Amino acid sequence: MAVTTRYTIGIDIGGTFTDVVLMASDGTVTINKAPTTPHDFSIGVIDAIREGGRDLGFDLPGLLAVTELVKHGSTGRPTR
Repeated sequence: MAVTTRYTIGIDIGGTFTDVVLMASDGTVTINKAPTTPHDFSIGVIDAIREGGRDLGFDLPGLLAVTELVKHGSTGRPTR
């Protein structure tokens, strides 16, 4: 039986950048970022995850298929 690497995704939405950390089940860490998009924070989140996945050779659906956990935090200010 093949062992598949699983990932935990950590996301921090900041005022300027949205940072993403992809931690593999073997302990390997990949870090990436994308501009924060205050008009719709989800755009920056998806962009950062997508870029991190590309660094690992995954498209977005492929990375999410092997992701066990997503954690989110924010240091940005909410918009009105």
